[in-house]
Amino acid sequence: MLDTADFLLYSSMYDSLQECRIIHGDWIVRRALSAGVDPTVVYLPMSNDEEHGQSQQQTSDAFLRLFEQAAPQLRVKVPYWRFGISKEEIERMFHDFETCEVLILGGGTSALGLVRYKEIGATGFGDSGRFRRTLETRLARGRLTVGFSAGAEQLSSILTGVLEYEGRVEPGFALVQDITVAVHFEPRRASALRRAQQLNPGHQVMALPNETALAIRQRELKDGRVWQLFEVIVDPSACRSMPFVTHLDHQGGVHELADGARLERIIDPRALSQSLTLQQMERSELR
Repeated sequence: MLDTADFLLYSSMYDSLQECRIIHGDWIVRRALSAGVDPTVVYLPMSNDEEHGQSQQQTSDAFLRLFEQAAPQLRVKVPYWRFGISKEEIERMFHDFETCEVLILGGGTSALGLVRYKEIGATGFGDSGRFRRTLETRLARGRLTVGFSAGAEQLSSILTGVLEYEGRVEPGFALVQDITVAVHFEPRRASALRRAQQLNPGHQVMALPNETALAIRQRELKDGRVWQLFEVIVDPSACRSMPFVTHLDHQGGVHELADGARLERIIDPRALSQSLTLQQMERSELR
């Protein structure tokens, strides 16, 4: 059993970040500081729709203020996407992506960010798949990758925002295997969850209202099966709306998962089967 999460999928609005003390303090800052010498967080605002403009800067500043207040000793790096970025800059970026203890894929437009992550790999290395493989390397080395808002969709199997608002299926990086995530969830969007489930019948669909998160461990077992452990986090210092995560399982069941709920899952790709165990627990065995 691992002692720490591999992924944190996180839903919040930027103006609520200051209040999410559990998610930021206990799950992100503490993890970054565990690196010991020169602890570093890299925050990627590349899913925002402006080229190194006001929108990107404002969202980056929101995260920078959080880390400055919580742990001034943390180094926080914010590499921006822009037209004409040099190969040398991209090589330095990827070094930071691979070596930092915490990498945060920031919010914005999930499809745009996905395109840019592929573009920087193609520009720097002639390889549009380089960014995804870097995330795989982080998983193998036991480093935490955080998907914030759009970033949570990008780490899962499909981009639910694209499905909901454009009616088409756009694959994500699928680092967290066979899971579909909806962020900023409200009950009126329930039909979009059903649609995602119909299109991906073997997936677990997780709907995260604001100020909630999923901490995830994932490992490939020796026999080729995939083991996952999910833990629900509802930040009591900030959550004002739905104090639970809505879960649609692969058999059509609907569950409301409160803070501390844990799902253990075994996926057998060869047999196209999976097992799922749900229990309520005290927080937290993953951080």
